[in-house]
Amino acid sequence: MTVSGDRAYAGSSIARPVAAPRRQGIDRVAPEEGGEVSTSWSVERLPTLRDYQREAVEAIVRGQAAGGRGQFRAACGSGKSLVAVHAAARLCPAGLVVVACPSLPLLAQTLAVWAAAGMGAQVLAVCSDDTVADVAVRVADLQCPVTTRQDEVADWVRRTPGSRMRLILVTHLSVAVVGKGLHEADMVADLLVIDEAHHTAGWSGKHVALVHRDEHLPATRRLYMTATPRVLGTRRPLPVTLM
Repeated sequence: MTVSGDRAYAGSSIARPVAAPRRQGIDRVAPEEGGEVSTSWSVERLPTLRDYQREAVEAIVRGQAAGGRGQFRAACGSGKSLVAVHAAARLCPAGLVVVACPSLPLLAQTLAVWAAAGMGAQVLAVCSDDTVADVAVRVADLQCPVTTRQDEVADWVRRTPGSRMRLILVTHLSVAVVGKGLHEADMVADLLVIDEAHHTAGWSGKHVALVHRDEHLPATRRLYMTATPRVLGTRRPLPVTLM
């Protein structure tokens, strides 16, 4: 396990084998059916961490208390998502947190981790039609509101109370929707967590690399999480984003 604060950028499925429906706009979920992953919470009530997870949380909090970028590298199955929950609770308990996942199944899995942790966050999922057309988990299975539109992201962050945490879960390929929504609402994420961050390394012009730049997705803090950091080499100069 490694927690790094340098400036290098850095599951199993809960699915059923059916194609996701193509939809537009927010799926209005009743409060009792979703939209909040818990009604009350505190740092003390979060699941107990193992010693190595506790060390990681402390290192992340120290390294990102004032903002910036950091990496959290740990093996698969070591509980990186739970570490992110604890770090978010410490860094911005009433802030706006964005978690970017490479796929809809991993987004659903991440939502389950946050829900099981008892976080009292209001939740919105953002995934464009192109990212969910051929996966084995349905948008309808997500127990929170879902949108594909930047204007509804903007409206959601404006109207949700700022007295407790707001959580946006987004697939890597839909980060532009969230970024445009935040710009429209004149909002900045307090914490952006990039899960499986090695997918975003490489050529800086590719779409998933948008998570690295504030002009595309404004954030005070970026936490890159991966089990397999990528080290790139090239025979000719290229604009690359490293992890």
